[in-house]
Amino acid sequence: MINELIPSGVSNDHLRAIGLVAVKWSRLEGFVYRIAYLSQSAKNKQFRAITAHMDLPRQLDVMCSLVGLIAPDTLEHQAAHAAIRKWAKYVKEDLSAKRNELIHLWWRPGEGDEAFIEAVKHRARGIYKAEPLRYTVPEIDAIATEIDQACAQLVELVEPIWQRMTELSKDRQS
Repeated sequence: MINELIPSGVSNDHLRAIGLVAVKWSRLEGFVYRIAYLSQSAKNKQFRAITAHMDLPRQLDVMCSLVGLIAPDTLEHQAAHAAIRKWAKYVKEDLSAKRNELIHLWWRPGEGDEAFIEAVKHRARGIYKAEPLRYTVPEIDAIATEIDQACAQLVELVEPIWQRMTELSKDRQS
């Protein structure tokens, strides 16, 4: 009986691609946490206690705020901070929506075409909307690649302030 309510039959290729998005996103979340952690003076357990129940948008805000406190008087740092804030806005407003759509919907094989998976995205913010969605494996893989690129961009953006972050880390250990 319950099997009739829960769609199945999504191809292994689609499941692999969706799983890849989930794993790549987890890596991005880890990068955000690590940069925020390295930008402050609390011990790891203390910082985890503060951030454990925050969603990624809040963690991005925390990361940006803490990064802004590291040597804010240098022009190089100010430029890096501005670029990191712009990156965080892109992740919050664009990339996060793509990831959430893939991870949180109930997918089923595309009708008449196994190359697609389908779902209906329901919204009810003041007015109900149902939006049909379709994805191919290459489209899902492209989102995983975009997440990878975002991770690489963050690493590049942090480079100008990395030395100061590692100094804070050394201070924490002493």
